[in-house]
Amino acid sequence: MSRLRTMAVIGLLITTLSACGGGGDGSSDDTSGSGTDPTTAASTPDTTDGADSTETTSGDGEVVIGSGDGTAEYTLSGGVESSGELALIPSMTFYSEGVWTLSFGSEGGSLLLIGLDPSTPSVNLTDGVIAASGDTSNCDFDFSQDADTASGSFTCSNVSAIEGGVLKQAEEFSGTFSANP
Repeated sequence: MSRLRTMAVIGLLITTLSACGGGGDGSSDDTSGSGTDPTTAASTPDTTDGADSTETTSGDGEVVIGSGDGTAEYTLSGGVESSGELALIPSMTFYSEGVWTLSFGSEGGSLLLIGLDPSTPSVNLTDGVIAASGDTSNCDFDFSQDADTASGSFTCSNVSAIEGGVLKQAEEFSGTFSANP
């Protein structure tokens, strides 16, 4: 039941990212490349789908992806295949009472959430087609964190994943991450 709730939360976050104006086709109405007032308009996003992609805003509450403060790489394999490098989403990354909740994403819609509670670390992935998650029941976590940074790795085995609405099993879900929000 916990995994079902986790996947529902991931779906809600993806919907929120899409509604907040992330990505699209990477095009912009500003073709001049200069002269844009930074207090009224967003900068042109990079069209790459990796950690180097950026989207900045005018401070009106839109999600900012990829400010260069951190990255995560992941691989899901053995029955369900997905991999990528994602940029930190500072506006969706939190530190409270000694625990980080890290959010990494891409303009293409991928989202990787990593919870670093020492007693119950967890990792959740969705890319619009695939959703997968892991916790202490099927993952090994190796991480360090303080009030300023977090970094580490995870390796999960026998991961339940949903691909195209069908429940499947992935043999391995692994990754590394670093964040300095």
